[in-house]
Amino acid sequence: MNYAITNCTIDRLEASIQSTINKDYCGHKFFNAIEIKAYNEDICRVILENDSNFIVLQITSEGIEKIQQVQK
Repeated sequence: MNYAITNCTIDRLEASIQSTINKDYCGHKFFNAIEIKAYNEDICRVILENDSNFIVLQITSEGIEKIQQVQK
């Protein structure tokens, strides 16, 4: 199995995905992101934060899914 995991910025996401994130999570700001390339698929995991929590989003060709929310 070949795979690669790299850090990335929010600017590497498509404009439509950035817009959806900004609309759906307007009280949060970008904290960190990684890009995972495995099994011929690109997955991006974005971590957002606000004053009270972190939210982890998984972005694939099928869309955006909130996979975790952690209280500070």
